[in-house]
Amino acid sequence: MQPQHSTDPTKPMMFSLMIIILTGLSLTLTPLHTSADDTAKNAVVGLWATATSILHISQQGEQLSARVFALLEPNYTDGEAFGPPGDPRLDDNNPEASLRKRPIKNLELLSGYQFTGKRWEGKIYDPESGNTYSSRMEVDSQGKLRMRGFIGISLLGRTEVLEPLKTCTPTMQAMLRNSNIKTTPGCGVTPP
Repeated sequence: MQPQHSTDPTKPMMFSLMIIILTGLSLTLTPLHTSADDTAKNAVVGLWATATSILHISQQGEQLSARVFALLEPNYTDGEAFGPPGDPRLDDNNPEASLRKRPIKNLELLSGYQFTGKRWEGKIYDPESGNTYSSRMEVDSQGKLRMRGFIGISLLGRTEVLEPLKTCTPTMQAMLRNSNIKTTPGCGVTPP
């Protein structure tokens, strides 16, 4: 028995059209997933403020960097255990004695920070305690940076919530002014 061949000339064209449509759909849908990943990946980049410091977070290749950009009190004050009053704050609590002379301003806080597809994860150094913690960060639905530091499992840790510098509170203005960073109205600055 011979296979039946269709004599309808539109069938091969319909098959080709279906292939083109399916290929176009797959190419269109793929970037949407990548775009969402890129949005989460890039959302952490910028200037973010805690109650006492402003961090400059940037992407360096596939790694993330967080440097201390400004401090509410960038210099030692009277009565402090470390440093003469007026001198810039140093990494005094670092467990490695050779690193205690590093200035806090511009200090790198992150190491091994990689994007996992949903959030950034790695290690974070806390100059106030001199400890390094496992950490992760992401921007929440309110546009705030949630940075969690922990030992072992994330349940045993603490979350710091950072505000974007664009909110420009009086405390943020004071940190910029105290750190001798020139601004434009509305906390406009150019990170290094």
